[in-house]
Amino acid sequence: MEAGDLPPPAARRWTGEQQQVILAEGAVSVVHARSGAGKTTVLRGYAKRRPQRRILYLVFNKANQLEAEASFPSNTKPQTSHALAFRVTGARYRNKLGDTKPVAVSRVFGTSNATASEAIGLVRRFLSSGCATVAAVADPRNPKDRTALPYAEQLWELMQDTNRRDVPMPHDGYLKLFDLEGHVVKGYDIILFDEAQDANPITVNILKRQQLPLVVVGDEYQAIYGFRGAVNALAQFGGEHFALTNTFRFGPEIARAANSVLAMFGERNLIVGRGGPSQLYRQGKPAGPYTFLSRTNAGVIQHGIATGTKKLHFVGGVETYRTDRILDAYFLYARMPDQVQDREFRVFSRFDQLIEYGEEIDDMEIKAIVQLVTEFGTTTPQRLEDLRARSAVPVDQAEVTMTTFHRSKGLEWDNVVLGDAFDWSKFLEEDPRKRLAKFREELHGLYVAGSRARQRLWINPTLEAIMRAYPVG
Repeated sequence: MEAGDLPPPAARRWTGEQQQVILAEGAVSVVHARSGAGKTTVLRGYAKRRPQRRILYLVFNKANQLEAEASFPSNTKPQTSHALAFRVTGARYRNKLGDTKPVAVSRVFGTSNATASEAIGLVRRFLSSGCATVAAVADPRNPKDRTALPYAEQLWELMQDTNRRDVPMPHDGYLKLFDLEGHVVKGYDIILFDEAQDANPITVNILKRQQLPLVVVGDEYQAIYGFRGAVNALAQFGGEHFALTNTFRFGPEIARAANSVLAMFGERNLIVGRGGPSQLYRQGKPAGPYTFLSRTNAGVIQHGIATGTKKLHFVGGVETYRTDRILDAYFLYARMPDQVQDREFRVFSRFDQLIEYGEEIDDMEIKAIVQLVTEFGTTTPQRLEDLRARSAVPVDQAEVTMTTFHRSKGLEWDNVVLGDAFDWSKFLEEDPRKRLAKFREELHGLYVAGSRARQRLWINPTLEAIMRAYPVG
């Protein structure tokens, strides 16, 4: 095709917004793609239009990579940034890759769980920073940082020691080494960078070193991994900016719910719902099959238990929602600590120690597990067994599909029920100058979850309150 050509209209009918992206020829193109706006389809069209160019397509995770490999043209190589780095700096750690838990670090250094958690936090900040040393990310005015810094520096050294398998190397660790050693990407003419709103900062550093045309795509309001150190790369690059606002996933009503969250941030590029008819519900339950979305794994399991005898499907499989950890928490509750298998939990001999640990490190998931076990008590094992039995059905036979806000990203269903979100009253109690920043990722998660429905959406009290406070026509 010539430089200005688009795919034949018979093959694809592009919107004006999509055409602008596909035709872009700048050194850097930044695309703000709202939920359901077809960004992957547009990137595929961009790649097909340039059959003679070798394109590296950086995707968010392995599942995205496999999906892209099946649908993108042969001139495009889908890959995660970690896979890109693994061949160069990660292979040497293949036998000790994993996450480090506070309870394990406290044993290595003989510190409290709280100090170990702070040390891990410092290392994570370092791994997601542009700094060359752990000390550079520590705040000398912060007493917790001052206490944790020596342990954090030793922890990073032990992570790099291939002989210390008791101290795993996190995947972000070898990506950090790829950046520190100054490696460049070879063999490509263009780089596409997807899900840029949740970018690893090191990936951003690596991309800024490359002398190649770059297309950066994402939705800043779907940034939900800041707790992992992710940053919004859409704001990290100059160049020409584009917006994809037309969604064909749902119609105006569901768009109105999603846009009310965007309005909280003063966003003007709102979603235009061009899908089929859509409806919002504030109470009741779907008469037929539906999908339930929760903030936490434990919240998903709790709803599954509450569905009674319904046939269930868990996105990714029921065991990926860590029912084993719930059972281990039950063993502590039932005073059977010798039955506990989880590495993080088996150092405790009593349930109250787990409760204290969850509060000490402020772990939302552990606190949710504690709440679930406390609610169901001695019936917990039987309820989990019943849950597994009811989930052993093909997805097309399930009456209820369940997953978390985070896992729902990129997926869609006809009928969606939103589980509890954050407490709206706590948002209102916060200083108006600080509350958007404090609740940013909670709001983003609600926006992601609320835009998964194609036809019907049962909103939760938090989204209902937002729609009242920030009405969008």
